[in-house]
Amino acid sequence: MSAPTNPGADFTAQKTTEELLFLARNPSLYHQSLVDSARRELQRRGQLPAPEGPAEPMLPLDGWEDEPDAVYSWPRLVLGGVATLAVAGGLWWAARGNAPAPTPAAESSGPPVLVSVETHQIPAFTAEVESDLKTLKRQLPNQERRDTTATRKYLLLARRFWTAEHQTAYFLEHLPQVAADSTLTGQAELIDQEWHRLTSVLVYNHKLRPVMTERLALMRDIAHRRMEALILLKGRYSQGLPLGGKELQATLQPVPNLLAELQGQEATIEGGQLGG
Repeated sequence: MSAPTNPGADFTAQKTTEELLFLARNPSLYHQSLVDSARRELQRRGQLPAPEGPAEPMLPLDGWEDEPDAVYSWPRLVLGGVATLAVAGGLWWAARGNAPAPTPAAESSGPPVLVSVETHQIPAFTAEVESDLKTLKRQLPNQERRDTTATRKYLLLARRFWTAEHQTAYFLEHLPQVAADSTLTGQAELIDQEWHRLTSVLVYNHKLRPVMTERLALMRDIAHRRMEALILLKGRYSQGLPLGGKELQATLQPVPNLLAELQGQEATIEGGQLGG
């Protein structure tokens, strides 16, 4: 008798390694059997990520006010570029020291010239995030706002959401400029980390009020779609493919309506465009 087929295995075998890593790193977003199948396929490919440390407990939510705001993404990118230049400079000097003595003709060619490389900085959006938080709080029913503990936790979660959302929207809008160089992958990774700061704590029961819980569900849906889009973009860029594609558009298409609903607006937007 032939062995029974495993639809889950067939599904994961057709996925790219980037997509499987997304499934494995976000178990709260998918059915456990699908996550297990993705991990088995990653192990078969030799790409299974090392197990992470114990999950962040519920209690540190009370200390979120002490965390630095997530406004360091673009400085880290710029510092990374500076570090790369420093390493490159060191390698150049090492190679220069080991090279044979130059001929007089070579000496006359002049000193090396540093070529400037354009970087694409992502703003911090501090003012925009604060404005969004005020709007979300104002939209809560009075009864829910009186629960100060739930309100504070809700706004802390919302801060992480809006920080990642504004950076993602800016990144997607400026794709035509970013796609011309290799900063796309680095910026996508940094933005993905911002989303993980939110999704890593959404697995807990924060004991929010009903309207807060509904809004948080919208944030979770948007976060899932944004993170999946970043993975698709990185995969297409690494393969030299155009950055668009039907799968990417289908992933992002509901986001404008979800954002409108989150902000209490009419959800009549048909969908966003890349690089608008």
